[in-house]
Amino acid sequence: MTSKCESVAQPAQKEMHGRMRRAVLGKYLVSCFGVLMFGAVACASGADVPAAAEPAQAVAPASASAPAAIFATVNGTVIPVRDFAMAYAVAARTKFFHGQAPDAEVSALAHAVGDSLVVNVLLVDEAKRRGIKPDAAVVKKSLEDFEQAQRNNEQWQKVRAAELPRVVRGLEEGTLAVQLNEQVLDSILGPGIEQERAYYAEHLDKFTEPEQVRISVILLKVDPAAGQAARDKATEEAQGIAKSLRAGASFAETARLRSADSSAPEGGDMGYLHKGMLPATVQEVVEKLKPGMLSEPFNVLDGVAIIHFDAVKAAQVKAFEAVRPRLAALWRRDENERVWSEFVAKLRAKATIQVNESQYPMGGVAKSEKSEKSEKSEKSEK
Repeated sequence: MTSKCESVAQPAQKEMHGRMRRAVLGKYLVSCFGVLMFGAVACASGADVPAAAEPAQAVAPASASAPAAIFATVNGTVIPVRDFAMAYAVAARTKFFHGQAPDAEVSALAHAVGDSLVVNVLLVDEAKRRGIKPDAAVVKKSLEDFEQAQRNNEQWQKVRAAELPRVVRGLEEGTLAVQLNEQVLDSILGPGIEQERAYYAEHLDKFTEPEQVRISVILLKVDPAAGQAARDKATEEAQGIAKSLRAGASFAETARLRSADSSAPEGGDMGYLHKGMLPATVQEVVEKLKPGMLSEPFNVLDGVAIIHFDAVKAAQVKAFEAVRPRLAALWRRDENERVWSEFVAKLRAKATIQVNESQYPMGGVAKSEKSEKSEKSEKSEK
């Protein structure tokens, strides 16, 4: 018998699954298009496929353009260096743009790209083993969108006949991976009330309203392009205002009359704000004040400011019932990540994977994951 709680939760779970699937597929297709088009453009222009780390730093050797060069083998499936080089080039352009990145970041990205290629092979193999078929409708629609986007791309038109099978294969494999993802994650049930309460207790920081401060401001505006004399004059004026405020003048009335800030009509009241909402210079001043205190005049980008610390609202944990919808979404997100990570780890554990690590920054030697595990096992036995 389905409880009322379960019947309400099921549509929300399905919608969450839908959003997740669209995100997974979208990410895969964008990556697929980027890598394939990068290679297509290179082929059309007669250029070699670039070394993996371009445009930041070189990772793969100059021979990376040779189709026969092997980056990795996964259960007998070969991943050419060409594919790794193109995938890295696309990732590097996205992450580093055209800048020079630190060696550690280049190495980390190269390993992440290599790992994703290995995992893609594992996922496609597992999907085929389970009898999953490519989603023809999705492939057709995606291909139509791609062709439409490239209709005026002369380079693509030159290599279309040769590269189209790679595009189609990439799209088909993408839909296999997405369907496999659905199968694995659709088995997740919950969260039930006990799981929700446990998650709430373990992640109170996610459901805590941060401390908020209420401040008021008087701003004497100074054009950033004005000289020091203009800023000195505003500072002198602000010191006079601060003196009158300490003598008992109303901050709100003074703000209405003298402040150039947008909060002036409200007497300078900026309302309740939490850390991170204020510019760093203002936050630094506020942190030295207590409720009821007035700051000394200080420089900000737009001029000279005076702050009054009106009140503070302590951090507050929201009630369990008030956060249940968001809590359920967070629980499912975390559970999806946990289950999927464990699933991929199991596929890796059963696989025979050989990666030519000399293709990574700082090089290395070709290494088999299974042989590496055997070495560790032998050492532990000794």
